[in-house]
Amino acid sequence: MSPIHATSTDDNNGGNESKSYRRLVQTMADFYADMVDTESSRFYSLCFPLEGERIHQHNPIRDLAAAWDASKIVLYLKEYGDDSIPQSESLQQAINTTVSYYQAYIIPIRNNQQHLTMLDSKVLEEAPNIAHSALMILASLGTLKLPFLQTKFAHQYPWIDGLVQGILSMQREDGAFFITFGKDQAESNVYQGIEFYPGEAMVALTEVYDFSSTYADIIVENSKRQNILLAMEQAFEFYSSYYHQHNTDTNYNIWQIQAFSRFFQILNGKGNQAKAELVGTYVVELCQEVVNSKAWKYELARGQSFYPNLNTVEIACGLDALSDGIDVARSLQSDILELLEMRAQNAVDFLEWAQDQLPADATVGKGGLGYGGTLVLEQRLDVTGHAISALTKL
Repeated sequence: MSPIHATSTDDNNGGNESKSYRRLVQTMADFYADMVDTESSRFYSLCFPLEGERIHQHNPIRDLAAAWDASKIVLYLKEYGDDSIPQSESLQQAINTTVSYYQAYIIPIRNNQQHLTMLDSKVLEEAPNIAHSALMILASLGTLKLPFLQTKFAHQYPWIDGLVQGILSMQREDGAFFITFGKDQAESNVYQGIEFYPGEAMVALTEVYDFSSTYADIIVENSKRQNILLAMEQAFEFYSSYYHQHNTDTNYNIWQIQAFSRFFQILNGKGNQAKAELVGTYVVELCQEVVNSKAWKYELARGQSFYPNLNTVEIACGLDALSDGIDVARSLQSDILELLEMRAQNAVDFLEWAQDQLPADATVGKGGLGYGGTLVLEQRLDVTGHAISALTKL
């Protein structure tokens, strides 16, 4: 995706924005590298700048998401010729260690007659669900893209296929996904966590489809890729209808945008223009609701005087989604493309401001993001990860 142009289409302005994004990613790369536990090569979850303390928290989804986002940093640095800097080596080791740790806890789904797997509740400390499988898939794919691991070794990741099949086995005929493995397939199992888990699962499925299109039969066979395509078609019918019939909050939009932006690109690549336009229109509608929310329309857009009122995670997550949605809007030549680009630039400006709120004498937390405001009590890896994901796409 080319650099966004919020107020001008001048090439020099675009180049300056691109450099600004690279500087932001570099500072976040510093933060991520500083959040690697040198004894275990695992990621800390958050840090407290005023105390100079980093801590681990048990949250497998965020832990795996950190590995996935860190892989984006490494690939981004490599793209700009910076992959030899110390952060890359430290991050690559942490990514690989994280994936290897959870890989040891992948187990068959009880009583299945196929190659279906999930993560064990012993490591999750909760019932396994499709989001756990999704983030394990995404972290694994991120690892396979790293410079130090050639794609020819992808056959050493057979668990990806099992996790994909496990997610697909949870889809109903109407396109909805059951969320939690091992529970009675009751109606409630579809709607618990519907704002997050199905979207995360669909992002994983479409990432597998895309990766396998380049490296045929390495991750999943072509017949299973077609199953993913069919699953996404059915899922679109259910989740777009659910959105239009229920009063969802913007958390629903975030992962739906990311999932169906990827599906839009797949359909476009296959030349299915009519269906792609239908999916793309849904994505743009979801994006418009994000930028029309109170935080984005009435606070973020007013500049620094309103920045202390903003919740950083809301803006970082929203930008992560918009960075995908902007591509769709551009492909459709949508009337709201300029608005989305402007709001995205507003968000980048805010994230840069938020980074600058860290006290100059803080020993930890530099380059990271927390809850927001002018008093930085903690910096979080998950919030920073969403911002990194957005910036590397922008």
